[in-house]
Amino acid sequence: MAKNNYYRLDALDDHNPDYAIILGERANGKSYAVKERALSHALEAKKVTFVLIRRYDADIKTSLMTTYFNDAGLKKLISDKTDGEYNGVVFYQGYFYTAFTDADGKTLRGYAIGAAMALNDDERYKSSFVQPEVVDIIFEEFTTNKLYLSNEVTRFMNLCSTILRLHKGTVYMIANTISRVCPYFNEWNLRNIPSMQFGQIDEYLFEDSQGTKVKVCVELCASPEHKKSGMFFGRIGKTIEGGQWETKERPHLYGDLSEYDILYSLSLEHMNFKFNIYLICHKSDGFMAVYVYPASVKTFDRVLTQDYSTDIFKTPTLQKRNRAECKIAELVKNNKMVFPTNLIAEDFYTVIQNMSCNPFTLM
Repeated sequence: MAKNNYYRLDALDDHNPDYAIILGERANGKSYAVKERALSHALEAKKVTFVLIRRYDADIKTSLMTTYFNDAGLKKLISDKTDGEYNGVVFYQGYFYTAFTDADGKTLRGYAIGAAMALNDDERYKSSFVQPEVVDIIFEEFTTNKLYLSNEVTRFMNLCSTILRLHKGTVYMIANTISRVCPYFNEWNLRNIPSMQFGQIDEYLFEDSQGTKVKVCVELCASPEHKKSGMFFGRIGKTIEGGQWETKERPHLYGDLSEYDILYSLSLEHMNFKFNIYLICHKSDGFMAVYVYPASVKTFDRVLTQDYSTDIFKTPTLQKRNRAECKIAELVKNNKMVFPTNLIAEDFYTVIQNMSCNPFTLM
């Protein structure tokens, strides 16, 4: 990371990744750096050499895609590399084209340099997309604090195999530090992400079905030292202009856990995340709540999990025949759930949201 500058790909390039996962604060230049790389390759080849992937087809509408390469620096790059023949990019029928816009605002389309695809439309591309010169795949906003697609990681890998049929390329996966709960982190066992420090790059090596090594590199971008707006504060300010994981304010445990009786305990396991869940009652005033924290020592009466098990104490939901679990369901419904930190709460709620059924439903 250069001083007084935006994010650059230099440090990541030293690792030569097949999959480059780039996480960081908003507007730090990570998307710009990848777009600049992809444009340079395409303009040099004068062919379709990159594919932009978004999760939903609504995200690849012409009105949205037309502005994707609208940065002044990228327009200059296009003009320089084409000797002024083109000065921008337009989007038309699923493809990006070089373009020249004159002083009167009239735009002429040139040659195709890239394509855009929606992950939720992955089946449509299997037999229709043939672009053997593609070397860059860009997946923007691959993390979310909402819902992922069903079998998303498998669908993404299949889409990448459709694009890179018989050759290798680089897959850039870009996201703001929104949520540490992500099926890609889980499926690929990128176990260090929750504890990474800013500026850190981790390597993970895998083997494909042919025994070929595949390298996944994860970078948690250091905060660039360019001038920031100074308009944001509080928790969201630390996310927007500091890269901290995004959180909301959640209820915290009042006092110390030693001041409460633990009446019942559960464990919840999903996507490599494990939480202990306690039904607690304050020893003095009788206040009851559900306390959630990351699992360390497992002391539980039941495990809430979607994984198949013949163990009667491993179920996808709470059980209505159990009085303590009925009480937990009641407290959760009445927002009587407390956490040690906002970040733990954010992880927990995102995990719950991406389970096939709400584990706090009584069955």
